[in-house]
Amino acid sequence: MNTPLVQDIRNRLLVARLPSPPQTLLKLLHLCQSDDVGMTELSHLIASDPAITAKVLSIANSAAYHTSGTHELTLLQATNRLGTSLIKVLVMSESVLQAFSGFKQASGSDMSAFWKHSLTVALIARDLADRLDNGPAESAYLAGLLHDVGRLALLAAAPEHCHTLFGVTDDSALCDLEQQRLEIAHTEAGAWLLGRWRLSSDIIDSVLYHHVDATRLPEAQPLTRTLHLAHRLAALPLGDADAAEQFVCEQDLAPADLITITQQAAVQVAQIARDLGIDISSADHQPAAVAAPKLPELPAMDAAQKQLAQDVFDRSVLNEMAMTLIGLNSTREALNMLRQHACALLQLEDSLIMLTREDQQKLAPASLNERHRAAAQLLLEVSSHPAMTECVTQRRVVFARRDHSSALALFDIMNTQELVLVPLSTAGRCLGVLFAAVPADMHQHVKDQTVMLQAFGFYAGVALSRRRQAEKVRAAQVLISKQEQQIELKQMAMEVGPPMGVIQTCLDDIDHKLGRQEPVNEVLAKAGEEVTRVRSLVDEFSGASQAAPLGSVDLCVAVRDMVQLMGDSQFVPGNIELRCQLAERATLVHGSREMIQQIVLILVKNACDNMADGGEIVINGGMLVQRDGAMFTSLSVSDSGAGSTQAIQAQLYEPARRRSDDKPSLSLGLMNQLVDKMRGHLKFKASAMGTSYDILLPCTKMTH
Repeated sequence: MNTPLVQDIRNRLLVARLPSPPQTLLKLLHLCQSDDVGMTELSHLIASDPAITAKVLSIANSAAYHTSGTHELTLLQATNRLGTSLIKVLVMSESVLQAFSGFKQASGSDMSAFWKHSLTVALIARDLADRLDNGPAESAYLAGLLHDVGRLALLAAAPEHCHTLFGVTDDSALCDLEQQRLEIAHTEAGAWLLGRWRLSSDIIDSVLYHHVDATRLPEAQPLTRTLHLAHRLAALPLGDADAAEQFVCEQDLAPADLITITQQAAVQVAQIARDLGIDISSADHQPAAVAAPKLPELPAMDAAQKQLAQDVFDRSVLNEMAMTLIGLNSTREALNMLRQHACALLQLEDSLIMLTREDQQKLAPASLNERHRAAAQLLLEVSSHPAMTECVTQRRVVFARRDHSSALALFDIMNTQELVLVPLSTAGRCLGVLFAAVPADMHQHVKDQTVMLQAFGFYAGVALSRRRQAEKVRAAQVLISKQEQQIELKQMAMEVGPPMGVIQTCLDDIDHKLGRQEPVNEVLAKAGEEVTRVRSLVDEFSGASQAAPLGSVDLCVAVRDMVQLMGDSQFVPGNIELRCQLAERATLVHGSREMIQQIVLILVKNACDNMADGGEIVINGGMLVQRDGAMFTSLSVSDSGAGSTQAIQAQLYEPARRRSDDKPSLSLGLMNQLVDKMRGHLKFKASAMGTSYDILLPCTKMTH
């Protein structure tokens, strides 16, 4: 039923900011600023909190990251897709806005019980999926973590109705109370949100039906049955065998198994809470539901407080965004990330960027997703539409409705009735415009963000301006380099000229002497010396005596191509599973495609040799890491074979031997040399549980 009240609640849900424990946000910020953080560690921390997990998944599945052939993302894949830089900006944004919103004071709610329950259900669901082989354990964990996201969203969207219900037991009676007050239960609200965030139908159904009567479960999907059982097991008294008996017939598990599952989940939740510094001592004391009194109204922020909040947001979040954009390898990459930031920070999910031509009279496409390919040929006259004229000339955020102007094609391509135009400008010039679709149910929210939109455009414009200046400097340096090369060529010609003249004289003398039948040995020796001299000069100039030149190469593309080649050639035995998790964005490093592929080949071959009885190899790549003030991109290869630290250490520093056919052998020593040649860093870990190699290669540097 879509009553006016339900529609109003859904509109609020779309823009509600789900709160996270401050301890989690602080830990995430610390990890994002760490030099050697891995995406696995980052995704594990994100997976401890429903709110930040929901945010990461919703952004990773949004139109801003739209690619053909999309599939359900794991949380690790979603984290990789966003990257450390965007996650850092996102966490900073949530921290600032949460601090100024006064959420806890406004809702009067204790988050510890919700956090503990969500994490407990997630851990139990994952264990059940593993034991019962009921689908991917990752999906079961996500379903458990997000099964009550509707409660959190309703509290954020309508605290005046939900604050007295938030701490009570999560059961069907709660759904009835929510239905009475809001005409929508948290199960429906949560499933509706997950659908908007493009999560899988299995996860959506499991959230929607986690309170249905157990008699309806036999027809349900395996994930729905798993989550339903996990939710009920989370309420069991620890160690109560009699209480566990009632669940035995459902999944063919013994009471002892169920007790073990719940006890292990409790231990893990307590450990995570200790690690994060979250107090869950009062989480088990749930009050009964009471009538909803009117919340005491918090004093509204005055103009000075609002300005302070905006300044803090600008100087922390937007400044961090600008620094990230400036540090990227190309303007195209920066513009793509700018659209992703617009999605993460402003909920402008569907956008494209057009840059002004030098005279600022035309706008040409510069960054768009695959759905907007038809816009690639557009060239818009700024004067053809009043909204574009106002946005570009006055450098001001403008809202535009569909009309019959020449810009109509843009509305058709973006399939919207309304656009917001955000100028990407400096203090005196508009460099471009971010066009974003405004869904009807988001109009008021986007309108309320006008001040933030204006600030977003200014910081983006400053970043683009600095990039343009850097590109001009780089172009001038390339021109100088070419001129220097021309001088070197002339010098080379001058140096090669004399020995070539001597050789020619020697050849003439030989011809003359042969005609008179005189000895020519001495003349031939002289000619040979001069030929050797010329060869040395040419080799020195061309670099023929050196290794293949290093340059800018896409790490993930090189690795992906090598993995494809190994798959096509059946290089990896059938009893070994090779999995590859690589960033989908550009990952440019200073190195050599051939060297990178040889490193991957060596490590995979070494892993296969070490796992004769079968196992698993996982290749990860593309994460940005800061080390000693420089940016690196990571490449990790791990396997499940037992390894010895001493043995690997010895092999790494062995000289690279050559085979009988004069080709280098696939040794760890050669791999180590290749990493050194590319000025990278190598770390490894070895134990009875497996071996992993973590390599950092320097990002392609941009000259400032």
